[in-house]
Amino acid sequence: MAKGKGKAAAKALKGPFKKYMDKLLAILKKPNKKGRITQWEVGHYGDLTSRPGRDGMDMDHIPSKAALLKRAEAMKGRPLTRKQERQVIDSGTAMAVPRRTHQTESRTYGRRNSSDQITDDADDLTSAAKKDFDIYHDDMLQEGYTEEQIEATYREICAKNRELGY
Repeated sequence: MAKGKGKAAAKALKGPFKKYMDKLLAILKKPNKKGRITQWEVGHYGDLTSRPGRDGMDMDHIPSKAALLKRAEAMKGRPLTRKQERQVIDSGTAMAVPRRTHQTESRTYGRRNSSDQITDDADDLTSAAKKDFDIYHDDMLQEGYTEEQIEATYREICAKNRELGY
């Protein structure tokens, strides 16, 4: 190992990235909700995926998993470990979305999430979350949600994201 490389690595774990990872660990240590998942429910990805009732639904990260990972890696200044990746993924805000809707409408599903879009979203996670959520507005209306309920769901996403620091 080159002289001083270990010190630089230790220094990279201090500051914003260290604070961010501490927030993620605190979230992951909170007790999970119990019971079946409901359509359009908001929560942390790891919590939602650990509960029953997911049949026919995807847990869609809002903002996208790729943007969250890119942002965390940029904060760290080097690639994340597998454990850190899992922590970022599991603590990320997600919403239970009908699988078909997720596959056909999400702006970040599969190949629709280009490297340029991921970079732009990672630079502004708040705007990315708004864009990702707005895609589902009409679907929620068709399912009988009122504008007030849709706004409350978006506020819940914002609160979860603020808890993560963005």
